[in-house]
Amino acid sequence: MKQTFLTCIIVLITVTASAIEKEREIPAGISQWIDSELAKARRNTLMDFEAGEFFQTDTARLIGYINGYDSLAGFSTGMISARNQITREDYPLVVQIREDGRFEVSIPMNYPDYMGVWFEDAVIYFYIQPGQTLAILSDWEDSRFKNIRYQGVTAGINSELSAFNAQLPTLPTGKIYSGREGKSPDEFKSFLRETLSEYTAAYQRLLETEKLSELSKNFLRDDYQIWYAMFLFEYEVDRKNSNQMPLEFYDFLQDIPMNNRELLSTQSFSRFINRLEYCQPFMNVIRETMKRQIPEKTYTQYLFEELNIPKTPEDEAFIQMQDSINIKINSPEISQEEKDKLQ
Repeated sequence: MKQTFLTCIIVLITVTASAIEKEREIPAGISQWIDSELAKARRNTLMDFEAGEFFQTDTARLIGYINGYDSLAGFSTGMISARNQITREDYPLVVQIREDGRFEVSIPMNYPDYMGVWFEDAVIYFYIQPGQTLAILSDWEDSRFKNIRYQGVTAGINSELSAFNAQLPTLPTGKIYSGREGKSPDEFKSFLRETLSEYTAAYQRLLETEKLSELSKNFLRDDYQIWYAMFLFEYEVDRKNSNQMPLEFYDFLQDIPMNNRELLSTQSFSRFINRLEYCQPFMNVIRETMKRQIPEKTYTQYLFEELNIPKTPEDEAFIQMQDSINIKINSPEISQEEKDKLQ
């Protein structure tokens, strides 16, 4: 009796597992559509960075299929924030999901990039190069994406990056932000190294032990450098309004190969370049340069004194208002906040 009961349980589990597996199978029509779309890609090879390939203005395509998707999922579109870091242009793209779970979108590109497609609070990250088509296949279960896989030229790279990131411990971001308060620049640098020691060790170990392509390894090394630098820049932003930063604080920038074009592809590069542009050493130089660019005569002096253009009543009112604002701005009693509002 026990043996019969046990046999029934095994059969039931096997049948259930087979049914679930069958549900996860991609319908033949979907598979044919994916193969057809991948075959239309204008580029079916990886860029050769060593040969100088990197910058290329073209369109890439992201296609995909969400197995198990229906209208009860709570979303019918996705969102991609494409970007051109060189021209500072953003391209927000809406990804329309069909009733059968398929989606597709064209992405304007100028160089390889790593970005995410957001479906409400869920995100799937991917790496893609100009002219290519990438397919993302996933299962929608328990209100989240599972069993994510890729097809296309960069499928192997995306699989490597996804597997790598899945093995990392949680980045202690909250501890870093809460622990920086009250620390000097040198103290914060030591605190950051110590707080990230476990994460960094795991990161380096995976770089050495995982089977990764050179492209994936280079991307992961670059990505690590950029987000590590971002923690230091965020500290500087939090502190510089009230304290002059020592120049030695920025020595970490010497470790970043600024001529490396592949840094543009990293996930945090847009924030990094913004913080670099407005970091204290550069801002001090910019302020001094702007001071030297102040003309000997103001615009109103040139118009009404040198050119002797008669003032209209509107001109008089404008000059009076301008003088009043300048008096307030230069007053020692005005706060910095009020001064910023007037300027």
